[in-house]
Amino acid sequence: MAALMRTSNCVRSLAASQGALAALMGRVASPALFALVGASNTLVDIGLFWLLTELVQVPPLPANAVSFSLGAANSFVLNRLLTFRNRHTRRTAVGQLFVFALVTLACLAVSSLILSLALPLMPSLAAKLISTAATFVFAYTLASRLVFR
Repeated sequence: MAALMRTSNCVRSLAASQGALAALMGRVASPALFALVGASNTLVDIGLFWLLTELVQVPPLPANAVSFSLGAANSFVLNRLLTFRNRHTRRTAVGQLFVFALVTLACLAVSSLILSLALPLMPSLAAKLISTAATFVFAYTLASRLVFR
């Protein structure tokens, strides 16, 4: 009987340890997965930005609005399906999309501001890369706290 009790306690301890490990992995995995999704968004955004500015000769700020928006659409779908899939939220998908659209507009404003400040100093693609990097932290903070909470 004592051996059965020790085994039961071991199983409970192991389950608690696994739960703690899963919680820790979730805290680490969410930003890491957000970064991977962000990499795909960045490819969409920068690839389309380059195509529009270099091949189609669209001015950088309108090209940024189009490319950023398509990257953001990619972001919403992948983050909803992957990064924040386990979050239990009170919002419906439509509610999340509405808040996401507001967050995206704020991020687009930050991106466009940084882009417009950087354009006089460097080529448009370099300015775009700077604005993308600077917008990342802002975007993660808003997405994790407002959209997918």
